[in-house]
Amino acid sequence: MEGKGFPEPLAWQVSQEKYRERYTHFIKDGDYEAFTKKVAETTDPNDKRKTPTYLWSTRKDVWINYLDKHGDLTVGYGTPREGFGPEYNFGHVVGNHYEEQVLLIKASWGGRALARGFLPPSSMLSDKEYIKLTIRFSSLDMRLTGVKGEVIKDILV
Repeated sequence: MEGKGFPEPLAWQVSQEKYRERYTHFIKDGDYEAFTKKVAETTDPNDKRKTPTYLWSTRKDVWINYLDKHGDLTVGYGTPREGFGPEYNFGHVVGNHYEEQVLLIKASWGGRALARGFLPPSSMLSDKEYIKLTIRFSSLDMRLTGVKGEVIKDILV
């Protein structure tokens, strides 16, 4: 995930009693009632494109630096501007673990898989090995025809 998490699914999880305890640390001051009240007050039933106001938690003991933004850990260090990525929960976990100030330096590149794009060159599969592995474990029907089929066959030979 590269920071494209939207607040709506997280807000839904917080609203579900069976998940609430797990996600309470994401809510400002852990105050679920204030959170739901603010969402209800700022939700426009006539305009689904308008994002309601969410009261997300902010951690002053965990700082984050991402592109041209920096500050206390909260939602908003992803895309779109109210988005988030794994850094949000990771920041809470390391913030709870360490007594010292924590600094997260977020770096992301779109369209990259952890299994391929972030490995040291010495441990990466060759293009040929990667394609073979992808085809072998793919659940897609791999009946290849035409030019694409010829291109793939050339790579695999």
